[in-house]
Amino acid sequence: MQSGQHVRYAVLIPAYRPSAGLIDLVRDLTARGVPAIVVVDDGSGAPFRGIFDQAAQLPNVQVLRHAVNQGKGAALKAGINYSHVQFPGLAGVITADADGQHHPEDIERVAASL
Repeated sequence: MQSGQHVRYAVLIPAYRPSAGLIDLVRDLTARGVPAIVVVDDGSGAPFRGIFDQAAQLPNVQVLRHAVNQGKGAALKAGINYSHVQFPGLAGVITADADGQHHPEDIERVAASL
């Protein structure tokens, strides 16, 4: 992801100790052309680093890391702040859960309404 490029929206995924399903979600979103995906590792620890590293290798994905778990609110604030700093003029940030609660097609529908 290049700083400053014109991005209309970003998808923000806060995650604490996620399953490999996080990678599936991020892959699906990148395949659908989501322009920016920000994943926040909320202090998940070394056993989960590989999941976040795999996500970071996908196009248009940035992984932010908290050294210790700070809670979902702090992860959301960090991701929203990052998104607005990196992408001036952003129309919005769409949040999605790492556990698959939000389906990629639903995320697309929300993005279309921006």
